Amino acid sequence: MDSPSQSEVFHDPGTHSPVESVLDDFNQDLLVPGSPESESGLGDQQSDLPSNPKKGYEYVPHFSVAPKDISSTLSEDNILSSRFRSARGNHIIMEPSPADPITYQQAVTCKEAVDWVAAIDNELGNMERQGVWSITLLTPGARPISCKWVFKKKYDEDGLIEKFKARLVVRGFLQKEGIDFNRTFSPTGRLATLRTVLALAAYQDLDVHQMDVKCAFLNGKPDCDVFIKPPEGVQVKLKPGEGLKLNKSLYGLKQSPRMWHNTLVEFFKSIDFEPTLSDPCLFIHHSQPVTFIFVHVDDLVIGSKDVSFAKNALKNRFEMSDLGEIKYVLGMRVVRNRTLRTIFLVQDQYVKEMLEEYRLMDAKSVVTPLVPGLNSKEDESGDYADGSFDYRRAVGLLNYLVQCTRPDLAFTCSYLSQYLVKPTVRAVAGFFHCLRYLKGSSTVGIKLGSGELGMVAWADADWGGSRDWKSFSGSLVNFLGPIGWRCSKQPVTALSTCEAEHRASTEAGQDIIWLKSLLGELCIPFQFITAKPILFNDNQGAIALLENPLYQHKTRHVAIRLHWIRDHIDTTFILKYVKSAENYADFLTKSLSGSMHRINVVFLFMFQLIQLAHQKSVLP
Repeated sequence: MDSPSQSEVFHDPGTHSPVESVLDDFNQDLLVPGSPESESGLGDQQSDLPSNPKKGYEYVPHFSVAPKDISSTLSEDNILSSRFRSARGNHIIMEPSPADPITYQQAVTCKEAVDWVAAIDNELGNMERQGVWSITLLTPGARPISCKWVFKKKYDEDGLIEKFKARLVVRGFLQKEGIDFNRTFSPTGRLATLRTVLALAAYQDLDVHQMDVKCAFLNGKPDCDVFIKPPEGVQVKLKPGEGLKLNKSLYGLKQSPRMWHNTLVEFFKSIDFEPTLSDPCLFIHHSQPVTFIFVHVDDLVIGSKDVSFAKNALKNRFEMSDLGEIKYVLGMRVVRNRTLRTIFLVQDQYVKEMLEEYRLMDAKSVVTPLVPGLNSKEDESGDYADGSFDYRRAVGLLNYLVQCTRPDLAFTCSYLSQYLVKPTVRAVAGFFHCLRYLKGSSTVGIKLGSGELGMVAWADADWGGSRDWKSFSGSLVNFLGPIGWRCSKQPVTALSTCEAEHRASTEAGQDIIWLKSLLGELCIPFQFITAKPILFNDNQGAIALLENPLYQHKTRHVAIRLHWIRDHIDTTFILKYVKSAENYADFLTKSLSGSMHRINVVFLFMFQLIQLAHQKSVLP
């Protein structure tokens, strides 16, 4: 159809630290680093966007001067009422200042309006170039969906503002299945996979580079007709029966991740990269030199002796940001020493932001993440915390640390997660206790790459340690460093320690088999690995039950699925006994004393930090 000749589309704002200190001192058995405060801002940015009258709309840049700030003298102590602050007591939460704007109106009127406006203009310019939408007739039964702006500052590895990012997203929760979308599943790269490929890259001294796909979702096409309402700040004159039809999978659509992943898989196959069965977000090019690409939505990590082929192919197909050698990925700082062939992952900036948010930068540190010997059953009749504290978000922040670089917090996070529905006062206090532990261990991380090319795992269980008498089980898999760990409640109530340990070993065996499969797809033949994988357990009864298919009266009820592990003992891995004091999965199942916790953490982390303390050259 013909586009409107007099359509107007315009923006209408009025309508709507670097780690410089050497790790050289212990405080209460934990390393307490120093990190100076850093502040940064970005200069003014201008945007010169194209107009396209043939399509019926025109992009006009925002104003280039920020409005006068009228709130610079407002004290943050006056933002909340005294009654509200009193209700929160010492646990009052204040967002870092200045916080990311929530609405379009806030973005174009705040102190950083110049930067946010430039980000908005850049986003709309990308959409213009990509041809994201077009004016067309609405199909019968079409329901235009509204949009919103989302704003976020992106930081570098030193916590400095890297760029201001604005995203126009569709309110996907308004979509109706069968009308606006069909299938939605899309895989996401596993963090254990990322740690594995980084460990191998460090061990083999491969180049590891990082790239970012600009406007990744805009490269996919919707699988059905989707119409949107004109975005806030953009006005479109539409004729009756017309709407904005999406030609690309805009952010927020339920099917956008799937469409982007399918586009990426199709491209990688065209250049002879194949997705692995162990992780569909890891792609391998088997020709020499072997190259891998790990994908996490729009973040790509490339490892090879020569990364130029993969990088050039990506640049020819997509609009890319070449970030060079990997330094900061998914919130983790990457510190590499190519001489020692190690990679160190740490989330010190993430911890710093948590401490700032909860105002614990000056708190006194403690030596354990949870009060030793804490029993969840004691909280059954405890007082419940008031609803003013966002307990779910607090535990979620801890959980991301656990998933990335901090297995020493796994049991604490699992324990605190038992109270997500009705948090108790003791549970909230436990969260702040954990923050004090983080205050003294903010630069604790994991080291990958050094050592022998072998695989070792530990399994442990704490019988009846949870509030509903179920057991906590934990496992840790080490391959050139800590690769995978888990801490969870067992789904059924075990009748003995032997049964609980049996189940924990089965879960650890599953992790070993997955990692072996992944290494095989990464072209790491196991004849080059120094020894067969070893699984350690500290329960003699569980080992006897696992190794011998004997009928025992006390274990006759154990599910057949748990005996799956017998088929893999001696063929896939070796099962060995280890003393409880040397079982390094112990801290994943219970809250330990300061000395015992230190032994486990030293094995995983602390000796690595001591090494870093004497290698200033590896610090950024």
